[in-house]
Amino acid sequence: MGIALPIPVNPSPTFPGLEPKTSTEYFLISLLMN
Repeated sequence: MGIALPIPVNPSPTFPGLEPKTSTEYFLISLLMN
């Protein structure tokens, strides 16, 4: 997985169980799961 765009959206298909509340949180999660 490349660079994930920090977009504050609904639970992404990559993380169906997570619901990022902010773009920063989503970005940090994507970095950890990279």
